[in-house]
Amino acid sequence: MLEMPLPDMAPAVQNGNVDAIWQVEPFQAVSEQAGLVKIGNLFAGPAADMPVAGWITTRDYAEANPEVITGLRDSLSRSIEDLDGNREAFATLVPEFTTVTAEVVQEIDLPVFAAEVDVAKVQEGADMMLDYELIDQALDVQGATYTD
Repeated sequence: MLEMPLPDMAPAVQNGNVDAIWQVEPFQAVSEQAGLVKIGNLFAGPAADMPVAGWITTRDYAEANPEVITGLRDSLSRSIEDLDGNREAFATLVPEFTTVTAEVVQEIDLPVFAAEVDVAKVQEGADMMLDYELIDQALDVQGATYTD
């Protein structure tokens, strides 16, 4: 396994420097548009419905600023309701706030948006990271997660 920046991955396959790459969206859709072939789903099997991103702060900040945390959670929940399964809204908003084009967004495998942290699923991911030696010691997700 070789780590490299996401924008360098597709050219590495095309140049024969690596045999395969593991990509997230929108890089995966861009690679497919460039002629690469998807050989597997990143979030299948034990990784099905795995959260791929989250919001992080220090416990001290969260405890000292509960109104900010509540405001962020409320805003995210409203956004998730608007975007979940809504490719048209996703294709309109993503190019407005990123350099990803609407054409690429149309090809993206839409993520599953969730307003609440699924601690058990995140723990499964942490356990897989340990199993595959991406980390060298167990991670206690519950202990690292702020819930009110």
